[in-house]
Amino acid sequence: MRPNTCLALSKGWPETISYCDLYDQATTACEEELDILLEDLSDNTFFINAASRVNSATPSQFVRLTGYFGKFGYDRIFLAIQDYYREIEADIDPASYAPLSFSQLIEEVFVPHTQIRLIVNELRESPDDARKTLYESSEFGRLFHSDVSDRARLTAHLAAQSHPNAAADPDAPELRMELEHQSESETRFPPMSPLYNLPDLPLWQPSPEIQVKIEPETEVDPNSLCSFCDTALPISPSPELIRLRDSLDAISRADPIPGNAGHRRPTSMMLVGGYCEKHRLERDIFPRAIAGKWLFTPDFSTLFKRILSLRPALVVLNEEIENSSFFRDAKAHYTPKPPQPGEQQMSMTQLLSVGRQYASVERLHAQGAGYYGEIGYEIFMVAVRFMFPDGVNLEHYAPLPYSVVLAEVLLPEAAVRIVEQDLELSPRAAKRVLRESYLFGVNRTHPQLNPPMSLLQFVIQRRSWVASGSSLHLNEWVALQKVKAEPVDSQIPRAQGLAWAGEVIDLTEDDSEDDSGGDVEGDEVNQADSEHNSDVDAEGEIDEDCN
Repeated sequence: MRPNTCLALSKGWPETISYCDLYDQATTACEEELDILLEDLSDNTFFINAASRVNSATPSQFVRLTGYFGKFGYDRIFLAIQDYYREIEADIDPASYAPLSFSQLIEEVFVPHTQIRLIVNELRESPDDARKTLYESSEFGRLFHSDVSDRARLTAHLAAQSHPNAAADPDAPELRMELEHQSESETRFPPMSPLYNLPDLPLWQPSPEIQVKIEPETEVDPNSLCSFCDTALPISPSPELIRLRDSLDAISRADPIPGNAGHRRPTSMMLVGGYCEKHRLERDIFPRAIAGKWLFTPDFSTLFKRILSLRPALVVLNEEIENSSFFRDAKAHYTPKPPQPGEQQMSMTQLLSVGRQYASVERLHAQGAGYYGEIGYEIFMVAVRFMFPDGVNLEHYAPLPYSVVLAEVLLPEAAVRIVEQDLELSPRAAKRVLRESYLFGVNRTHPQLNPPMSLLQFVIQRRSWVASGSSLHLNEWVALQKVKAEPVDSQIPRAQGLAWAGEVIDLTEDDSEDDSGGDVEGDEVNQADSEHNSDVDAEGEIDEDCN
């Protein structure tokens, strides 16, 4: 089938395509149209045709239409839609797009719908004309936009040289025949010899006056690079980052290297790890946080009450726990799967181990508290455990145990609802923010907050528990560590009347001094007992006042 090149010229089909912009345009189409389309697919022509093909007694092979986007353009559109829905696929009810699979939904419905949307925006055509263009321009795209170097510019250039008035009369028979002949002959121009690419030898040596002066390479500003890891610093570092850098400069010495005149050598690289991690956070994640309006200073004082206010909605969800995408995801994650050849069947205990729970980074991010960080996570955990104690019907959660449902279902459900209130987002967008802001939350410090030592100790214990990979519950693991870490006094203090090695003990000494010492010790014990009784009486009075 020959491409109608004259039709392409008359309708203005693009000669070149920016594949990077195409990816962004397809992502925007997902946010603006496909989410709405997903709510009701019954009237969509592409969905009706795909469902009829699948339900047919003899299903035919699906033939994709690339349009003038070509193979590479089609792949970029497909990748953009796939990336957009990859993380939220579990939240979409499969019944809404039955009988198609989700991959078929993307390929047979979402991609052509997005192509039509892009054609409408590019050519300013109506949706019906854009659909017609999608069918007519597929062969044109296959030939002109299916490799890295577009051939449309070369064809247009040759056409303009042969027929200068081609733009005025695109249907000229001479032009049409020549362009069709060019498309047929893939080997019209013989391959060029590599010798042609050699540089031409100058016929004369130019004088020094007219030679181009070679400027020295521009030096990088040392203040824009990290003095330790030599990577770019944020444009506007925070005051905390500046103070941290000043403190590190005081304990390091100058050690310039090529490319970074401000490089410094610390006494130990362990001292600068936190600084480098923080400036990468401010450089890479802070702009995204500002654009997404994530909370830099969340109000922890009211967070507990806000979580408790979600109890009615969470109770309804708990009664129909199968409707939670977090529950379905956790159930699929921990369900034992048939082992591969040569592998051993994993037990439920192994599946529920900490190492298995946090084996996936994406899964770990989805179970956190987002931009509320670890302190917010502990507040969420205490509030959710208070609303749903372990006395609930555990058979309702089968096969998942209570601890998994608490941490991986109810807690993220509460966190998603809080993010919805903070940023005024839809549930799907709030879930995406919760996952994307995980690193921002766990690395972000809140200078205005001074948490008690007990809370900091709890955070440290939880980090150690995760790192240990133990299959025990957090409380059981902490209790076991306390047993292992019982303090043992390795030195015996020297007491009065005892001698060290080399000293002589007089065994004939009178015991009167020992008796007097015993009386003194007895008096001290009696005094301590009296003080204890007075404290007990005081506590009793306080309890009576409270009552």
